[in-house]
Amino acid sequence: MSLEIITFEKSFQERLSEYKDIFGISCHVPACRIQDEWYYYIENVLEPVGWQAVWKISRQKCDEFKIRFPTLVIVMVWIFFLH
Repeated sequence: MSLEIITFEKSFQERLSEYKDIFGISCHVPACRIQDEWYYYIENVLEPVGWQAVWKISRQKCDEFKIRFPTLVIVMVWIFFLH
């Protein structure tokens, strides 16, 4: 299985637009329901197996973590739901 690298370089406006699409642009979601909306979206739209990414750590974070710059880290996210 080959790993596919996907890079997202989106502006704030592009990301805001995507969030509005997820939550429904025409409806208002109260802050107390945001977590439920994310659960619904993840369970019904995204594959429940998780995902991987490469994090290119910024110079500032490298300084914070006291590690050399530049540093790349593979990030593995597994989705588990507790109801």
